[in-house]
Order: sequence, then structure tokens, then C-alpha cells
Amino acid sequence: MSRVDQAGRAERRLVAMANDIADYFASAPDRATAVDGIVTHMRRYWVPRMRERICAHLAAGGAGLSDLARSAVARLGAADAPARPGDP
Repeated sequence: MSRVDQAGRAERRLVAMANDIADYFASAPDRATAVDGIVTHMRRYWVPRMRERICAHLAAGGAGLSDLARSAVARLGAADAPARPGDP
């Protein structure tokens, strides 16, 4: 299997995992609680490389991510973004 095939397979797996986590938290009382739960889960159990890859996938269009997973990954990316000079 080529590296490109492996990378695509890994990306599809991350998308599937993010959607599975979102499905689990979809039963939360409200959307904000669900998104918080997904973000907390990803921060706690996903290594930084996995979080970086799913955020990059969203930045490239986020194909396959559910709406709830998209919201969580967007928040995850914003929270994990490195501070830029001049940021408070």
C-alpha cells in the first residue's frame, strides 16, 4: 500500500471516529453540551497528531464529517491553534 493510500485510509478512519463520537454525544441535552463533550473527548483521548490531522481535514473542506463533528473540530482547532504574536 502506498503512502498516499495509507494517508487517505487514516484520514477516513479519523472522520469515522469523529462522527462516532459525535453520534454518542448527540443525545446531550443541547448542542453546546454535545460539542463540549466531543472536544473534551478528543483532547483527552486523541494524541496531538490526530487532532492536527482532523483539523487539517476540516480546513480542506471536511468531507464526510457530520454537522456536529464539524462544529466540535472547528472549536478544537480554534482552541489548539498556536498563539500568534500580538494575541492576548
